[in-house]
Amino acid sequence: MIASQVIFGQRPSEEKFQISVTIGMPYETGKSPNEWACPVSISPLHKEIRDVHGDGSLQALCLAVSCVYTMLEYFVEDGGKLLYETGEEFPLESTFGRSYR
Repeated sequence: MIASQVIFGQRPSEEKFQISVTIGMPYETGKSPNEWACPVSISPLHKEIRDVHGDGSLQALCLAVSCVYTMLEYFVEDGGKLLYETGEEFPLESTFGRSYR
């Protein structure tokens, strides 16, 4: 595992629940000379995410991080909230290095 984060999600009119985000180590797939894959897990929001593939280890890793951001963003767009255990809002954009101009 390269990185992990435990946050909490809450859908309207539901209880807060734990979300475990994990990004694994990129690995060569052996399918083509430069194809790499990177494992991603966002449990329990998305139980079966396939490994994210890229042209090299850096691209696979960057795409995996982008995948996590996008999936969490969809959760928020569908009315969900992302929170720390304390109940404070989890800052999705700043956590992933994205800001609006």
